[in-house]
Amino acid sequence: MKMTIPFEIEEIGLFADVHGEYMNISRIADEYPHIRQWITLGDLIDKDVATHSNQPTIRMAQKLGAQGLLGNHEQKTIDRRLSEYNEESRRFLSSL
Repeated sequence: MKMTIPFEIEEIGLFADVHGEYMNISRIADEYPHIRQWITLGDLIDKDVATHSNQPTIRMAQKLGAQGLLGNHEQKTIDRRLSEYNEESRRFLSSL
């Protein structure tokens, strides 16, 4: 008798401590195109750089449909600098 699994098991990609390094997250996404769900485990952004430097990393995470956990870098940004980000980035950071 053949057994059928009633659900699909998706491949999940994890990234942590990206610290705003857009090229790293972009490279990883390119190397693993089969990943269907990306999860950030915190510190996606760099807390000590200008806001605009983090925007490409946030846009890439949004493009990937990433979900995740709030790291101390994101928390510091929400506490002190969130108003410097565009609306789309504010929504994404606030959703972590």
